[in-house]
Amino acid sequence: MSRTIALLLLAALPGSALAASYHIDLKYDPPAQSAAAETATFVVQVSDEREFVKSGNKTPAYLGHYRSIAAVVWDVANHDDVPLADQFRTDLARDLQAMGFRPGDPGSAKTLKVVIHDWNFNTYTDGELSFDIDAEIDAPDGHALATTHVQDRREIKGSVWTGPIGPMKKEVPVIYGEIVRKLVREDAGMMAALRAN
Repeated sequence: MSRTIALLLLAALPGSALAASYHIDLKYDPPAQSAAAETATFVVQVSDEREFVKSGNKTPAYLGHYRSIAAVVWDVANHDDVPLADQFRTDLARDLQAMGFRPGDPGSAKTLKVVIHDWNFNTYTDGELSFDIDAEIDAPDGHALATTHVQDRREIKGSVWTGPIGPMKKEVPVIYGEIVRKLVREDAGMMAALRAN
């Protein structure tokens, strides 16, 4: 069977046959709990500023889309339609707790503010994921202590015969985990701001 025929057959499948492919399970498992407790408390705020989400064109759980050779497009959402901002908020909080920081109250705790400017992927035979995310640590009085910026465009190789769906479902969560770590855990300035008195 030729590559073209295989892709055309994929495009011709009814929606129910590809239902399992409409979602990607973003997840992040932080390293084991730190033995040393940190003194700082934190609050995490995440806002999704993607224009296609703010306009209502895409849902807050939208991650990207699959595209077939026959120009059939399927939107892909996060697992259980969990909004991307909520996923980041949950996993960043879990990562901070794993490092020994404790959840606090607005007004008395430091705030990790995250803004998602872009998160989207497109596929054909291969896939491409783009993301653009800002983060900052604010003191309880609101002034910024540290900032960081994570932006990139990643190519994810697909299969000539089966397309990009399998590799995307595997690699996108891995890249997501890398981003969660880069926003705070692996950023010396952000960590110093959290620990500063």
